[in-house]
Amino acid sequence: MTSPTSTSSQSLQARMRALRDAAHAPATRSGYASDVRHYRLHGGPLPATPHQLARYLTRFAGQLAVSTLQRRLAALQHWHRLHGPRGHPNPVRSPLVQQTLAGVRRLYGQPPRQVKALVKADLVKLVRAARAQGGLRACRDSALLLLGDRKSTRLNSS
Repeated sequence: MTSPTSTSSQSLQARMRALRDAAHAPATRSGYASDVRHYRLHGGPLPATPHQLARYLTRFAGQLAVSTLQRRLAALQHWHRLHGPRGHPNPVRSPLVQQTLAGVRRLYGQPPRQVKALVKADLVKLVRAARAQGGLRACRDSALLLLGDRKSTRLNSS
């Protein structure tokens, strides 16, 4: 028979785990798990050293998008924060890994895509369409469109 103390301790542990898990959305947790799986599938050991992570980046530079490699490093950083050896620095933050990632960004990164600005006539059409929905959604959508336009106008004039 379990003592009241062990039962409350188990309950507290379960609640603590649930709260920790709730820190990230289910999609984030799933994405992190997938990214860690990819690293391990391609021979990456855990816990990892900075050299092993830099080799992983080098292997996939040019094959995977820079944003994918950044997300994979975020997942590995999260893994090390939760499961890595206590008292050891997170290898993702090492100068070797950060410099390798900077090189990947510089050589393989894509410049941001320049999009055409929204002109007043298009904004008026969008606001009319939003208002045609009726109700609170119409108010919210119209307000967001107008505030976004106002914000961009102020940024461009400074």
